[in-house]
Amino acid sequence: MVVGGVTMAFMGLAYHLVKVVGRSLYSQTLARVQPYLFGPGVLALVAGMAWAGALGAPRKTFEAGVAGVSWLAPTNLLGAGAVVTALGGSIFVFNVLVSLIITSSTEAPRRQSDARQVPSAPDGLSTEARAFQSPE
Repeated sequence: MVVGGVTMAFMGLAYHLVKVVGRSLYSQTLARVQPYLFGPGVLALVAGMAWAGALGAPRKTFEAGVAGVSWLAPTNLLGAGAVVTALGGSIFVFNVLVSLIITSSTEAPRRQSDARQVPSAPDGLSTEARAFQSPE
């Protein structure tokens, strides 16, 4: 469950960084729906794993055979959670990539004339440069 929470935190950070780099988000609706798919999907996936483990399902094995019907419900829950999680993750990746690649910038590029002009002192040095000048 820690992986799901940390991943969702980084997803939120990525949505914030899209705006910080000056891009508009492709779809606010997708950004609002995506956590409600990803979060419960991870919860269902983890619950299915825990339930199957409690019933004695082996972990980290290649070709684990199904021992009857007791593991069927938890593995179905695990599979459904994985599908919903993958859908939420795919929506996130799509929304962020389209926002960064296709959408236009939210602010106009800065021209050189818009830069703040530093006042210069009578001897030609700026006041900031004079502060770093050694006394003679």
